[in-house]
Amino acid sequence: MRFSYSPQPPDFKSTLDFAGETLTQVIHNISEYSTEEKFDSPYCFLSYPRSEKYVNAELQKVSSLRDKLKVVFVVGIGGANLASRAINDALSKNEGDKLKAVYLDTTNSFSTKEIDEIISKLNAKDELVVCILSKSGATIEMIVNAELLLSQLESKFGEIDERIIITTDRDSPLWMKFSGTKTHIFETPKALGDRFSAFALNTLIPLYLLGHDVKSFLVGAKEMSDQCLKLSVTENYAFMSATILYYQSLKDKDILDISLFHPRLETLGKWYRQLFAESLGKEKTTTNIKVMPVYTPVVSVGTTDLHSMLQLNLAQPDKRLTHFVLTEGEGGELLPDSKSLGDLDSKFVGKTQSQITKIIYDSVKLSYDIHKMPYMETILPVVSEKSLGEYMICSMFSIVYLGRLMGVNVFDQPNVEEYKERARTLLEE
Repeated sequence: MRFSYSPQPPDFKSTLDFAGETLTQVIHNISEYSTEEKFDSPYCFLSYPRSEKYVNAELQKVSSLRDKLKVVFVVGIGGANLASRAINDALSKNEGDKLKAVYLDTTNSFSTKEIDEIISKLNAKDELVVCILSKSGATIEMIVNAELLLSQLESKFGEIDERIIITTDRDSPLWMKFSGTKTHIFETPKALGDRFSAFALNTLIPLYLLGHDVKSFLVGAKEMSDQCLKLSVTENYAFMSATILYYQSLKDKDILDISLFHPRLETLGKWYRQLFAESLGKEKTTTNIKVMPVYTPVVSVGTTDLHSMLQLNLAQPDKRLTHFVLTEGEGGELLPDSKSLGDLDSKFVGKTQSQITKIIYDSVKLSYDIHKMPYMETILPVVSEKSLGEYMICSMFSIVYLGRLMGVNVFDQPNVEEYKERARTLLEE
């Protein structure tokens, strides 16, 4: 993975010096949690990539469930399941060649009829696994979807407890409900928030069941986390990303466009959007001061959204900072010649789709340079478990560092809890 940014602002050094003083202390504080199996801190997202024996032992507990598996149902919402969905979406090329993943992640995800159609293709309960992911064990959307799915599965197969996997906090309502049954229950660390759980068991277990290379995913995260703990400005991508984001916010930028030039990375962009918005969108700092204006993160997919948003972006550039994400190692097949198109396709014949995408991407960057629009750039060598692990842990570090610069607690979400409590009260009336 490579990171760069443009342009180099003439007054950037003073911000860089300020950030350096602040982040040096943060790095020292975080480093103590970069050890195996230390799960008592919000920073324990660092521990999973370093805890190979622990992770392997936990995954081994569900290895027998993979033998005849055809469908993995994943029930959860937000940070509980968004990381696993982002990775699966990014890596799933031919649905027919892989295990089927069915994500029930909001109300109205599927109708009863649609669930029935999926279940009708299964001959035995050994062909399915249900992953129920909820830290609190009481999320409304999780309960609704679990009720919908499990009732239909039980109607066809009878009792299916041994095909259910749960990740939740110890003693949560979900934990208490399934304790003592044949269900596989895994404890989530109380200190670890869902949106920082991309390397925890609620993400790793579905990926493992779906046949993805969990080991490479964690290796990528470990290698990048080592880089993100360096004090060197030029080598620490997360440090630079956080400092640029902070600098540009001081210049009144208030839209962060995560622009991913690969259609299978859209869910990854949505994962980052949640990580950014819930972590940094606070009212008060940790010292009870009103928070400085924060970006609204949006997700764009190239080249599709160039035809819907680029006009606005270039015509009104003053409020926007763009973070481009490009993959460069997927060559693809050479475009053949079409007789029907005649000379219309002569400029494209013999080039790969990736080459054409890169030409378009470079032209977009040139337009940004001409319009003096700032942007960051992350280049992934390929879309793989390893590169996704690198990108995701670097993003987490960047958010932690930016939160410290802004003076906010990136690990709480008080405003989100307001609506959850209100909804539960209304449901009880």
